[in-house]
Amino acid sequence: ALETFRFHEYVDTLYSFFWREYCDWYLELIKTNLYGEDEQARENSLLTAAFVLRGILRLLHPLIPFITEEIWQRVGTDLSESIMISDWPEAEAVFNDEQAESDLGLIRDFIVAVRTIRSEMNVPPSKQASMLVSGADERTSALLQNAADYFAQLARVESLQAGAELARPELSATAVVHKMDVFLPLSGLIDIEKEKSRLQKERDRLQKQVAGLERKLANENFTSRAPQEVVEREKAKLQDWKMTLEKIVASLEQLT
Repeated sequence: ALETFRFHEYVDTLYSFFWREYCDWYLELIKTNLYGEDEQARENSLLTAAFVLRGILRLLHPLIPFITEEIWQRVGTDLSESIMISDWPEAEAVFNDEQAESDLGLIRDFIVAVRTIRSEMNVPPSKQASMLVSGADERTSALLQNAADYFAQLARVESLQAGAELARPELSATAVVHKMDVFLPLSGLIDIEKEKSRLQKERDRLQKQVAGLERKLANENFTSRAPQEVVEREKAKLQDWKMTLEKIVASLEQLT
């Protein structure tokens, strides 16, 4: 991107990697090692974090030279006195591991699914949950079990079961991840009746809003006279409301 002067693509790629991959995921995942008792795992995690950070700083330096130089001096690197004369980072094939990327991607998808369920069902962050995965083969089951610390750290899951055919527990929220069913029992996590009442009120409110906006968009006096961008904005709002309504209805069905 730099060679062809597509600076916006360069910035977007770096931003996505730095915040979404490095900060949102890697730094969160290694906390289990940083605060654990395995000194070797802790050291390896810190070395990897520092190595990647130095690469990120060098990639960011053409865009934000002063702040990257300041951070470079503070991270205690001995690669060079100044980031300006350090080597430009290059991709090394030895670090490519497609299987590891695939495995971590799968783990992340399950963590996101549990987080989504907790958010949609209004489960308090302090509550520890149980998680069941049905439809998992032996390798996937072992992978998820080995990642139990990650689920505990990032999804507040205290127990995890995975297998080929697990029955859905009563009053459990569900999600589908890579054709596998995820069950999160809600008993003890939330007040079921109180949550049903909250969702029903939200459903009724949204149904009225959707009906009103549909009438507005069906009115030719509005669609023919209003600026096109206003009409499109109202259509987008309607789609957002409908999607939210579908999620609320689905959540209610899981509580019955």
